[in-house]
Amino acid sequence: MLDIGCNKGFILVKGIEHNFEPYGVELVPVLMNQFKNKYPQFKNNIYSNNFSEISHNFQNQYFDIIAAIDVIEHFQNPKKDLENVFRILKTNGIFIVQTPDTDSEMAKLKGSGWGVLKAFEHL
Repeated sequence: MLDIGCNKGFILVKGIEHNFEPYGVELVPVLMNQFKNKYPQFKNNIYSNNFSEISHNFQNQYFDIIAAIDVIEHFQNPKKDLENVFRILKTNGIFIVQTPDTDSEMAKLKGSGWGVLKAFEHL
């Protein structure tokens, strides 16, 4: 399984609990220190790069599951990155994606105070 934007590795830990070999991509390396210390056997499966920079490292149809929670809004080239997601995802694999929704009730309620409005981060 691959978690793009894996943060502190919470989803990766769940993957390990369900017998998946975990891979992660996280731009802030310090966030993954605790995971790497607890699971040193997987430390080389964690990349501190943009997904677009490392996606070529993976074979076609390699992953059973790919997660991208609150991350696709950060992709510089979402079309290309999503093409790579589906290239490395197995034919019957699962892609779990979540992204902020500007039409959500919380967004409407909070307006310009909605915490996910990050013009320089969310492309």
